[in-house]
Amino acid sequence: MKKKKIIFSSSGGNPATRFMTCIMEHFGNYDMERIAAQIAAVCREAQLLLQHSVSDGTVHLTGGTATSLFLEGSTLCLNADNVTIENNILTIK
Repeated sequence: MKKKKIIFSSSGGNPATRFMTCIMEHFGNYDMERIAAQIAAVCREAQLLLQHSVSDGTVHLTGGTATSLFLEGSTLCLNADNVTIENNILTIK
């Protein structure tokens, strides 16, 4: 199966800028990588999820997409629909 790409660009002038603004407002954030991952996940009928398992006392995290688990400098970032923080407690559902 040939992969398809969605390209977001504001180089198309006013119509493209309005389209980008509408998409960002709809998704409630301005992180285009996150928005693109959400669109791709919907197309695959999958959520942005983190899977976790424990083996010999070690927790293993696996991301469902390239943007659900990544390093930003020396910080591990979790960007998934099943991750919440409440009262300084990280929960992966």
